[in-house]
Amino acid sequence: MGINQFFQFLVPKDKKFPVLFKKAAANLKEAAVLLNNLIKNYDEINIDDLVKKIYDKELEGDKITRNIYDEINKTFITPFDREDIHRLAKNIDGLVDLINRVSGDISLYKPKSLLNAFNDFGEIINLCAIEINDAMQYVSDLNNFDHLISACTKISELESKADEIYHKAIQTLFKKEKDPIELIKLKDILISLERAVDRAERVADILKVVIVKML
Repeated sequence: MGINQFFQFLVPKDKKFPVLFKKAAANLKEAAVLLNNLIKNYDEINIDDLVKKIYDKELEGDKITRNIYDEINKTFITPFDREDIHRLAKNIDGLVDLINRVSGDISLYKPKSLLNAFNDFGEIINLCAIEINDAMQYVSDLNNFDHLISACTKISELESKADEIYHKAIQTLFKKEKDPIELIKLKDILISLERAVDRAERVADILKVVIVKML
């Protein structure tokens, strides 16, 4: 038994944080699915219902995050550093906030049509949410770092792919879109989509820090 495992054995295990992080990740995953569906079906459905459901997920994410912050203040021994717990919760919640922003912008701007790149971003955000959700099943388990490392690697790969899609989409948008109002609308939404993927990578970066500290 290594020194970290020995101390982990001695330390009382607080079960609240893993449960709360699983709830936060599940909420994120559901929000990402809704956004993906909204983008894919934009031309075929009234999106108001999906926009409302995503907003509800944003409110639920805020509630879960507040509960995590409350537990940090009440718990004497946490499963990993308080600062990292705070940052992880904040950035998972921040990703849900950005998903809500994208859906809100689409609802507000009502562009004539969405860029093909939006579909790619919807899929990438959905895949990132799946990886984060999978990682949260093992976030406090010293024996399952492989799952965390795998999730972090996949999110980084997805973020790199998103960067390429973003730059190509911006280039195409400025080349082909002749309506300046539509250009501004689509550019704003595209920026929010790209920021959402960046936030997912930030979650992965925090998980990497947690892994290093717990090894």
